[in-house]
Amino acid sequence: VTTAAPVTTAAPVTTAAPVTTAAPTTTAAPTTTVPAVGYLIGTPNVYPPAALSGSGGASGSGCSPGAGPLPSGIWYGFVTAKGPSSIDFDLACFFFGDIAYTKGAEDGQAVEDDYYIRNNNPAIRTVPVGSSAAVYELVGGTTTFATPPYATWAPDPMGSGYWLVVNGGVVTEIMEQYVP
Repeated sequence: VTTAAPVTTAAPVTTAAPVTTAAPTTTAAPTTTVPAVGYLIGTPNVYPPAALSGSGGASGSGCSPGAGPLPSGIWYGFVTAKGPSSIDFDLACFFFGDIAYTKGAEDGQAVEDDYYIRNNNPAIRTVPVGSSAAVYELVGGTTTFATPPYATWAPDPMGSGYWLVVNGGVVTEIMEQYVP
């Protein structure tokens, strides 16, 4: 008699139904737009601001922003009129240090005291001034600055030059430039 080998059967396999998980949802936090101050003097100084990228060697943002409103930057020139919320501004170039001698020579001008001002563009720009704009004004021929409110500040009638700090099309700071 031949006996067959026992047959072993595996237990049935149960497969769990696939589980579908919804992708997590992300809700962005609300954003508040606050105008950033990209340019700042902060603490006034008798020396002009350093030449910024693209200034052509002139101090601050230079003197060639193109036509139209002054873009954000630090600009030198002369205040020709002041209103309650704007000034009329004659943009000029302020060169300081070795470049002053080079630029003066290009214009046939002798340079003394390490600075040269080039003002060969007659355009006057009206520039809005922010309600909280800081003003740094030299006190009577010294190198000390006063900080009058814009509302009471009177630009120097003798034609002192000023630095305008413009952010988003609005003046946020005004600083009188010391010249010996």
